[in-house]
Amino acid sequence: MSVSDLAEIEVTLDALAALEVDTFSVLLQKEITSMRLRKMSEEAIFQTLLADAETGGRLFGGLANGIKTNLYTTISDAAKAGEEQYYLEQGIDADLRQWVVVSNNPCPDCLSREGRVETLDYWEIIGLPRSGFSVCKGNCQCIIPPEHLNPPDRVILGG
Repeated sequence: MSVSDLAEIEVTLDALAALEVDTFSVLLQKEITSMRLRKMSEEAIFQTLLADAETGGRLFGGLANGIKTNLYTTISDAAKAGEEQYYLEQGIDADLRQWVVVSNNPCPDCLSREGRVETLDYWEIIGLPRSGFSVCKGNCQCIIPPEHLNPPDRVILGG
């Protein structure tokens, strides 16, 4: 992975964090406006928001979860880029890829792809793991290693 790849990852993380903060700001304003319309006192609004912040409630917990998800997804993307670079450097033919489910409880979208072999280009078109195509979205743990490495159809975590 090159320095430019790392710089791109940093820019991506910054942009995603800024979007999370913007989204949070809009949701926070909406919540405050709603409470004011219902005639809540400023003190009650403050206490409600403070409780949400202290408990990781819907608003503040959502912000934290969004940032964590973006961080996890970006790190996964960096790992994928490193994996692709490794295949290239080792001269491994990586065109045909097998969908491997890595979960004790896979989502139905990933389960429908379990064991399927397609070209990398095809997987990119219809949706790679963590691309957002599936119910599990960025939480997807599936992988698509080169088919000729004979990967298993499923890897059970902790099993």
